Amino acid sequence: MESGNESIDMMQYKAPTSRYILKINQNHRFNLIRSHNSDTSTPTLQLFKMFATALQDSDQFLSLLSVNITKPLLPSLSNKIQIATTDNNKMQIHFKSYFNRQMYSLSGFFHISSSLPLDEIITAPKVYKWLESNHYSIKPSPSNADKMVQIGALCFSSDLIYREDLKLAIQEHPSWVFLTLSQPPIIHLTKGNFKGPIKSTKMMFVCCEKSKQLHAAEFFSNLYDGTAKEYPNGIMMLFIPLNYV
Repeated sequence: MESGNESIDMMQYKAPTSRYILKINQNHRFNLIRSHNSDTSTPTLQLFKMFATALQDSDQFLSLLSVNITKPLLPSLSNKIQIATTDNNKMQIHFKSYFNRQMYSLSGFFHISSSLPLDEIITAPKVYKWLESNHYSIKPSPSNADKMVQIGALCFSSDLIYREDLKLAIQEHPSWVFLTLSQPPIIHLTKGNFKGPIKSTKMMFVCCEKSKQLHAAEFFSNLYDGTAKEYPNGIMMLFIPLNYV
């Protein structure tokens, strides 16, 4: 017993010589938006590779995930070799453009996994430099917790409508009340082409969380029904619901 106690007494605590930091990734969905005043002749694929490389430099644990929520298991881009060998088909797995046939713009949607918050990624030196030099900005998607889906389109008469101002006016309207929901729906307004059998027409599409789409669609159908009333922001429009499930 004595010899055992002596051996215990002789043991001394030693401070660890290295630290291990466990990185836990989180998913971020965001929109990459090019300034209206900018002009570029750089092909979209090249812009994608440059931007993806800058993202990788901000966080070695970062991966570009599939933008298709129905196919989350598609291969991710997690290193610079994969980014360098990406072609147009592979790029479309990780980037959804705002408009079809965008040849020289990277405006669109991204889905990434990173150990850093999105605001730290945006301010990382190489990401910030790329955004500034190419005249882009990053805007977080309205919802990271639920899939955003198109619920309908608003007929409008002017391309000069400021969407963020209109969205705020809608959310401040007295009828923006949802008694059966703990939180009002998150909405997002985008401009695009409403394609018909013969031709297409410019419209403003309303996106909403999938779990709350029925509530939001009912609100817009009642508000923008084509009758004379006091509209948010003074803009009279007609809501056309889309097929949703």
